[in-house]
This record gives sequence, structure tokens and C-alpha cells, in this order.
Amino acid sequence: MELPEEYTFETALADLIDNSLQAVWANDESDGRLISVEVSNEKISIFDTGPGMDSTSIEKWGKMGASPHRAYKAQAIGGKPPYLKPAFGMFGYGGFIASMHLGRCTEVLSKTKHGKKVYMLRLERDALVSGSVSGSKATWRTYGRLRDPTNDELELSPGGSFTKVEIFEPKIRSTNNIRWLQFKLKDIYFSYI
Repeated sequence: MELPEEYTFETALADLIDNSLQAVWANDESDGRLISVEVSNEKISIFDTGPGMDSTSIEKWGKMGASPHRAYKAQAIGGKPPYLKPAFGMFGYGGFIASMHLGRCTEVLSKTKHGKKVYMLRLERDALVSGSVSGSKATWRTYGRLRDPTNDELELSPGGSFTKVEIFEPKIRSTNNIRWLQFKLKDIYFSYI
């Protein structure tokens, strides 16, 4: 309820795409850069082949203002044509706020190049809203786990690392607006496509 009125479905989705763009930009050019966005009435999925997150990094994903990439913002102008260095943080609320704005439940799954397991963090909107009071401060109960990567995940990430954000029960009004959403995202990210 504290988000500004102009923070829409599209800008929340762009916040998550910013995170993915930030991640793949950290790759060497030889590692390849893939970002995939799928939107349906059941789920929103954003997949990238960035360096992935370990247990400490994925925990920070669920905290506001914990971005390790703030230094890149100063480098946002320049680079060799046709690629500009991305202006990260344009939308500014971070992954967990964006994901909670988009749906009721989010799972963040990530694997590093040298890790054998996928780290998972699950965030639920109801747990955030209701919270539980511990002493004098409210806490947000989340949970995580480890699992093996799926064949599909390994196939999409030939470099061995990835991050996938899946948002369940999205607040999308209708999949009839998907074409409009594609145009909107193209307008924002055309220089990186």
C-alpha cells in the first residue's frame, strides 16, 4: 500500500527484468546472455543465465536495499555501440517488492556455475502482510531448500548458472494484454535485445 500509484504491473515486471539484466551483464561475453520472460494467468516466470546466487546472496534477494550492484549505476552511460551499459535500478523497489506486487507467492531458484545444487527461497504475500511479532519487531517468515537442477534448467544455462523467479497467482487481468505487454517491455529494453 506504500508503493506510488505509478508502480504498475508493467513497472514491477520491469524491476525483475532489471535484476536479470544486471545478472547477465555480469557474465563474460563468451558465457552468453539469456533472459526469458513467460506470463500466463497461472504463473509469471523470469529466467536468466547470470552468475546465479549462493545461499547468502539468495537471502539478500529477499531484503529491500540489499543490491550488490549499486556501483554499476554510475557506469550506465557509455559502452561500445550498439550496446550501452544498462541503467540498473530504474524502477527502484527491488525483487521482493516487485514480486509481491505481481502475485501472492514467489519462488526464487538459483544455481552458481560451481555449485551442484539449486538454492530456493519462497516468499508469500500473506506471511508478509500478517507477519508475526517477535519481541518488539515484526518478522516475515519465509523458507528455503536445496534441490538438484532440472534437465530443462541445465539445458537453458549452458554456462552452468542461472536464476529463475516464479510468481504464482499473478495479478494479471487477462492474457489478452500480453501483446501490449510485449510492446511495452520492448520499448523499455530495445537497446539490450
